[in-house]
Amino acid sequence: MQKGGTNLVERVSARGIVISIHKIFDKKKDGENGAGYSYWRLTYQKGKRIRERAKTLELARARAKALIKELAGLAPDEPSPFSGEQVRTVRAAVETLAPLNIKISDAAHTLAEVHQILGGRGTIQEAARLFVKKAKREDLVNITFGELYKEFMATLATKGDAKHREYEHSFRYWQDCSQRLGAAADFFKTMQVADITTRDLEAFLNKIPVRRRTANGVIYTGKYTTARGRTRNNYKGAFCTLFSFARKMRYLPRGVDTEAENILKAGEKRTKKAGELKQKIYTAEEMQTILDSLPPKWLPLVALGAFAGIRTAEIHRLRWEDINWKAGHIEIEKDKTKVGRRRIIKFSEQLIAWLKPVAKDEGWIVPHYAHDSTLSMEFAKVRNLIPVRKPRNGCRDSYATYRLQELKDEAEVSLEMGTSPRKLHDNYLSLVDDDELAAWQKVLPKPKPTDKPKKSAGKKR
Repeated sequence: MQKGGTNLVERVSARGIVISIHKIFDKKKDGENGAGYSYWRLTYQKGKRIRERAKTLELARARAKALIKELAGLAPDEPSPFSGEQVRTVRAAVETLAPLNIKISDAAHTLAEVHQILGGRGTIQEAARLFVKKAKREDLVNITFGELYKEFMATLATKGDAKHREYEHSFRYWQDCSQRLGAAADFFKTMQVADITTRDLEAFLNKIPVRRRTANGVIYTGKYTTARGRTRNNYKGAFCTLFSFARKMRYLPRGVDTEAENILKAGEKRTKKAGELKQKIYTAEEMQTILDSLPPKWLPLVALGAFAGIRTAEIHRLRWEDINWKAGHIEIEKDKTKVGRRRIIKFSEQLIAWLKPVAKDEGWIVPHYAHDSTLSMEFAKVRNLIPVRKPRNGCRDSYATYRLQELKDEAEVSLEMGTSPRKLHDNYLSLVDDDELAAWQKVLPKPKPTDKPKKSAGKKR
């Protein structure tokens, strides 16, 4: 220890309180011989930094223990009922409540009272959100479900009959919303949107009136059905879209979840194993058999799905003019995609090999019908003749699987396919290995047989 120096001897701590003891050497206040002298200093916090002196280390330690009890609000001879962890917790609570000017005793009393009022029916946070939601309803514009449905559908397409109507996203999307939300609009026709609860929506999904289109319009058959599996999830998606639109238009409170988001999803009871997921895709041998067996007019439908990951409904809207052979990509405008976002998909040499022989200068890439559902039905007649299993959405799922193995980049593949990285990761990651990928990339058109050149006849000798 140097003259005029300070040396930390020890720290005394208990109940979350820390007191430091330093040994101080003071050469200024010396005796007759000018040698200086030492003392012990205690440092602690009590609203501000405070220092005290003690003549000996023993007196410093005794004073530190007394200070801890004093700062903790105890009598000198009273044992502390709180542990150090409890003291730290209380201090943290006091600091949290300080900006709100709320005493910790008042906070504890209020918390106990609220729990008693709730009686175990929900949490304080849920009660607060419900209160805010109810308070915000006073500023909402009233609208019935039927009126909301008409206003929402008007944003998906321009006015006019079916022949002259232009769709914001696609006809298929408009049709899906029209069918699902149209049935709900009849069910909740005069109900205020803000009054419809998750329980009401669940009741509708458990007993959906069956409708049938006739020449005179839509009629009800008097029968009912229950939405299950993928159908239920599609209904939930449609409701969430509609209620999000209502929230945007100030028909529902902003900043809180809508009732549609609380609809139970038709989830599987267990996670699918890799072997089960693999049944969703084609092997290289199966795809080769399918492409070799198809008539030329159907080749683009399968090739664009299996080697570019394009949806059947999107392929139905594509024309040969959308392909840029020089740049080696196809452009799908936003009005032709499912999600309304433009995509550019680069062609592989494999895809070009299948498309080039059947390509045209202009016109529809695949046989065109009024609806893409008709395309699927007509293709099924030909596909059913090929003795290869038919996994649902097999071509697009196969592209996702093999492309992920090739790039190892979920973000890039999701951008190509117009889907989410999470879905790709959960359903397609690591389902095939490098050998299976190599076999898939060798699925190519078989070379056409050519006439052998005739040998020239030599002169007879």
